Amino acid sequence: KIKIKQKENYKLKTLTKYQVYLKKEENYNIPDKPLNQPQQVVDLMEDIFNLSQATQEISVMIAVDCHMKPIGVFELSRGTLNQGIMHARDIFQRAIMVNAYAIFLAHNHPSGDSTPSDMDDILYLQLKEDGIRMGIPIKDSYVIVDRNNYTSIPEHMEEERKREMKEKGIKEKPIIKRVDENGITWI
Repeated sequence: KIKIKQKENYKLKTLTKYQVYLKKEENYNIPDKPLNQPQQVVDLMEDIFNLSQATQEISVMIAVDCHMKPIGVFELSRGTLNQGIMHARDIFQRAIMVNAYAIFLAHNHPSGDSTPSDMDDILYLQLKEDGIRMGIPIKDSYVIVDRNNYTSIPEHMEEERKREMKEKGIKEKPIIKRVDENGITWI
């Protein structure tokens, strides 16, 4: 124990010094190329986490560098048959520790339905805002059933918005999109 000289007459408490580090669990040999297609992201998540075989919801993350190349993967949480938990603190702590430029998120639906739930949409919007504030954007977030059955939550939300506008007879204003140097489309 280190004693710090007491300057004033206050009651002392114990202060613990910590060290934070990452623990490597496994290494994977993957192609050294950017993730710029949804299928690449889904395939990588399925190869590592085998989400299609899980009987409970599993939330996962791929952290990427500024060239959109994967630098780390994480299992964020395990839930129940139809419910999972993800918290911004846990997600961005891991992203910061690997010095991520951006992240991809995903979770599975053991039910076999890749349609995002209302809670999936709400959580995505909250995490998207958190990512903007943290300077670590979420490039996409998926509900994965298997390699050929997955849904991008932001794309699903955009399709729902368009459907609702059409039902209400509201004409859509054009959305400005830009494609960055890595081939990622930003809305």
